[in-house]
Amino acid sequence: MVGRPDRCGNLYPTKQRPEQKIDAAVALMVAVGRAMAEDAGEGDLVDFLHNPVIA
Repeated sequence: MVGRPDRCGNLYPTKQRPEQKIDAAVALMVAVGRAMAEDAGEGDLVDFLHNPVIA
């Protein structure tokens, strides 16, 4: 996987060769981003599992 800039200068992941897979690397980036995100105080997983309906 390599990072390529778009027109606005944002980097996005892409493959060096078409046969390469980048799914795991993209999933890792998403997980790190979620881990770094600020907690909005909306509860945790246990709260969600007790009441999974979101209104």
